[in-house]
Amino acid sequence: MPKVSERERIQALEAKLKQLKTLQARREARARTTAAKKSRGEELRRKILAGAVLLSKIEAGEFEEATLKQWMCGRLDAAGRSGIVWIGGRDVKRDFDLWLFRRVILFVGAMVAGMYWFNPLHTASKDPRFKLFGVGPILLPSSAMEPTIHYSAVVFVSALPYIRDDPKVGDLIAFQLPKERSAMFGSRILAVGGSTIEIVNGVTMLDGKPVAEPYLKNNPPKADYSLTMSPKRIPDGSFFVMGDYRDNSNDSRFWGVVPRSHLIGKISQ
Repeated sequence: MPKVSERERIQALEAKLKQLKTLQARREARARTTAAKKSRGEELRRKILAGAVLLSKIEAGEFEEATLKQWMCGRLDAAGRSGIVWIGGRDVKRDFDLWLFRRVILFVGAMVAGMYWFNPLHTASKDPRFKLFGVGPILLPSSAMEPTIHYSAVVFVSALPYIRDDPKVGDLIAFQLPKERSAMFGSRILAVGGSTIEIVNGVTMLDGKPVAEPYLKNNPPKADYSLTMSPKRIPDGSFFVMGDYRDNSNDSRFWGVVPRSHLIGKISQ
């Protein structure tokens, strides 16, 4: 039989003592839980018995109406001072507050999810600020709108103006490119669906009439593609956009019209 050292015996005794302490703690915890349940059960039985006695007195006519009202008012007044109303051993006020809080959280969550999913603001952006509130900032990484909007300017965009009204000629809009929806640009609407646009000698013609463009005086068009463009009929639900800096603008002249579904909102100046 192997010889056990004094140190090993001490370690074994310490481990055994630790196990006994853990077992004792578990027993005490179970005893406290049982006592608490028993106490709640006894309190509930007392309340039920008191309610049964009260009902029997009411049925027997031992409580006059005035006396009953006075007794109930006293009970409610005491409950109001403590902020607690107990029925059947439960804190009714706390339970109601918790129920109401949960319902409010569920309602708000459903509203937020519905706003994001159904998109009542009709914005193309997936940014929650636009989906939920209809407003937000956008960085425009282009000089196509110089000098109206400077290169890499952060502009404030709102989808709210287009909830009921349609975009019109002259509006500055933020949109997603038709062939690359991850890219966001800003430009000016020069024609809407159902109209015809062309450029003659540097003058923009809309349905045969010249469009007043005072914003071109600082950067007058000089390139051939800015001076002449053959007539283009704009499909319904689409917009023809061009930058104010015509010679340095990548716009509808090159990649086509902007569908309504790609519109983010109106740029505030």
